[in-house]
Amino acid sequence: MRTRRLPRVLLAAVLALSAWLLLRPAGGGEPLPVDDTVLHGALFALLALLGHWSGWPRVAVLAGLAGWALASELLQQGMGLGRTGDPLDLLADLLGLALGTAAGLAVDRLRSLRRAGPGRGPSASR
Repeated sequence: MRTRRLPRVLLAAVLALSAWLLLRPAGGGEPLPVDDTVLHGALFALLALLGHWSGWPRVAVLAGLAGWALASELLQQGMGLGRTGDPLDLLADLLGLALGTAAGLAVDRLRSLRRAGPGRGPSASR
């Protein structure tokens, strides 16, 4: 259980960062040096990856993060901070969740193959 602490702390920190990035007033400083849609995808990929490694149930983590993606767009639209909700940003968020989860699964698979050693993986029976 101890090994899950760091991903959980980082997940909480990145969630807080995402709230600041996604809900700050428009024009509140220098524009970010990356396209907004790319930022959405990368941010949610990182959230999904950390959520994957948190040890919490994957479906619950992804459902919560998808809910946050939708809520952030609705809040941007309704908070009156000069921001607007964008369906393309929501799509980028969901794509980021899929990519982050796929990356986590791929890393887990590589780790398990490495632990199995030569001749012990699924290709050994071929």
